[in-house]
Amino acid sequence: MSIVAPISKRAPSSAPRLLAALALGAMATLVGCRGEDVTFDCENQAMNFLRTVDAEDRALRDIPENGPFPVTMTLTEDALNRLVAGIIDDEVPFAGTVPFGVLPEGPGEAEFEANDVPEIIVRDVEGCRRCVILRVSFGVRLDQEGDPLSSGSGFADIAVPLTLEAGDGTTTILADYSEAFIDDWYLSVYGFDSDKNEILAGALKLLMTEQIQAGFEPLALFSIGSWSIGQGEVKMAARKVFVQGEQERLVLGLATNLPLPDEAGLDVETPLPEGVAIGVAMDPILLDTMARRMMEEGEIPTRYNEEGEADADGIYAVSINDIEAGGTGSNLNTDFRVWRTAEGYCGFANVSMPVEVRLSENMKKVEVTAGAAILIPGENEGIGVAAEEEESLVEDNQDLVATFRAALTEQLAETLNFEELGVEGSRVIFTTQDVVIDEAAINTHLDFQIFEKPADE
Repeated sequence: MSIVAPISKRAPSSAPRLLAALALGAMATLVGCRGEDVTFDCENQAMNFLRTVDAEDRALRDIPENGPFPVTMTLTEDALNRLVAGIIDDEVPFAGTVPFGVLPEGPGEAEFEANDVPEIIVRDVEGCRRCVILRVSFGVRLDQEGDPLSSGSGFADIAVPLTLEAGDGTTTILADYSEAFIDDWYLSVYGFDSDKNEILAGALKLLMTEQIQAGFEPLALFSIGSWSIGQGEVKMAARKVFVQGEQERLVLGLATNLPLPDEAGLDVETPLPEGVAIGVAMDPILLDTMARRMMEEGEIPTRYNEEGEADADGIYAVSINDIEAGGTGSNLNTDFRVWRTAEGYCGFANVSMPVEVRLSENMKKVEVTAGAAILIPGENEGIGVAAEEEESLVEDNQDLVATFRAALTEQLAETLNFEELGVEGSRVIFTTQDVVIDEAAINTHLDFQIFEKPADE
C-alpha cells in the first residue's frame, strides 16, 4: 500500500521523471533512507508528522463570557410568540389589587386581571436594551368596601428584561419579572380615562408595576442546549441576548470551549431572509477546529494500517491542513495531508477534497458528503513526488481516504445539525428550510412545530 490516497488527480507535476523513478525504485527495494536527503528518511518524516500534530492547539478552554460569538441563533418575533405562548399563558404577569383613590362614594379598590395570552413585541425600550414587551389586555373591577361599583378594560405594555441562566449543559432564557415595569398602558373604568387623568394613571401604573415585580418569579421561556458530539467534552452555551427592535427579533450569542482564533466570530446584525423563523449561523472556522478536536478524541482516525482501516499503530497517518468555506454553492473544501511514516520509503502528500452541504430529502437535517480527493501537485515530499507521476500510487490508497472521508463528514454533519432548543413541557420538531454557506458563515434556516410532550417523557 502507498502513502497517497487521492481518488483523482490534478495536472501532472513538473517533477523530473528521474526523481520519480528513483522514488519508485526506493519503494520497491524497501530502502529505509536516501542517503543525505532526509526528505525521504522515515524517522524524519515520523517526527515531522508528530511536530505537525503537536503544533495544533486542541485543548479545551473555559467557555468565554463575552463575544465575538462563533455561533448565533436568531429568533423572529413570530417564532418567539409561537415558542412560548403556552408558557406565558400559564402565568400571565398582570394581576393584583391596588387602591383607586377617593371615589365619590369613598375609597375604592381596582382589581386587575389579564384576559388572554400576552403578545410578545420585540421593539426598542428606552432604558432597557434587553427588554421585550409583553402586551396584555386586561379587565378591571372597581369595588368599594367589597361591593362592586363598575368594570372596565385596558391594555398594558410590560417591559420585561431577558436574562440567561446557565444550567447543567443548557442555558435558560428567563423573563425576569422582578425588574419588569409598565412601559405604556391604557385604562377605562367608571368614567375614568387614563389618557385624561395622567396623575392618577401614573400612580396606578406605579402600583401595578410593584405588584408585578413582587408577585411573579422569573419565568423560564426556553432553553438552549449544547452539542452531543464525540466524548461529550465539547460544550457550547448562550452568553448574551441581543434585542434588536428595528429588526423585530432576538439574537443569542453562543460561545464554545473549543480553542478558536481571536478573529473568530459572527456579525450579530446579519439579516434573516424573508419567511425564516429561526436562523442558526456558525463561523466556518468552527468546523475546522471541531474536526481537529474529533481527531484528538479518536472520532476521526489519525492512524491507518495497510488496508486503510483505523489503527493506532498504523504506518499511515492523516493531518488536516484546513477546512474552508466559500466554494461553489453550499460547499466547503478540506485540504489534508496523508503521511507514510515507517517501513521504507516515507513522506507525505497534500490532498484537496470538496465537501458538499445540503438538505436531506425529508428536510429534517443537513447532510454532508465529500467528493473526489485530488492530489495537490508540487507540495509533497517523499512518496508524494512519485505519486504525482504514477497513477497506481493514487489507486492503492482509496481505502484510507474512504475511511477518513466517512468519519470527517459524519462529524461535520453532527456539528451542523444543531437544534438544541427546548420549551418546558413541549416537544419542538424542526424542519430545515435551507442551508447557505459563504466565507463569513454557514447559515441554517429552520421552521418548527410544537407539540405537547407526553407525560411519560
